[in-house]
Amino acid sequence: MDKLVKNRSIVTYKDFNKIRKISSNDVEVELLSHNLMVDYECFKNSAYAGEPCTFNLNIHNLGRKALVNTKVFFNFSENLIPIITSVYVNKRLYKKGDLRNGIYIGSLATYETINIVFMCKVFPSSSNQTFSQALVTYSFYDNEMLINLEQFSNLVSIKVLG
Repeated sequence: MDKLVKNRSIVTYKDFNKIRKISSNDVEVELLSHNLMVDYECFKNSAYAGEPCTFNLNIHNLGRKALVNTKVFFNFSENLIPIITSVYVNKRLYKKGDLRNGIYIGSLATYETINIVFMCKVFPSSSNQTFSQALVTYSFYDNEMLINLEQFSNLVSIKVLG
């Protein structure tokens, strides 16, 4: 299999505040610092319409704080259809099901890396188009800290054959 896309996104979060009331007059603010790095790969540079392609996502937590109770959500452009398939997290079978419900990855400790592998089917955006671009957006939500971490987006170009 050929690697079509290898993309790395680095985003640093420095000013997220967690506010907790101590008394009616005092508010304690705890400064959180996160530094996420994402490696994103799509395998295959061409596929027949409706043929599955494999996507590989590596998430690295380079920050000073662990991510707790974390879930990853995916949004797909119209021509990239997630299929019911096996989803692997750190080489272990996670589940078979629709990725639109998100993937719960639990805690992500400082300097820990998690790997997510899933499959999608690619369709042309129009009937006469042979080269298709698909946008995958994945966002992280940390329930413990009640913050929605910034989204990462990657444009995947795949040649769709007959």
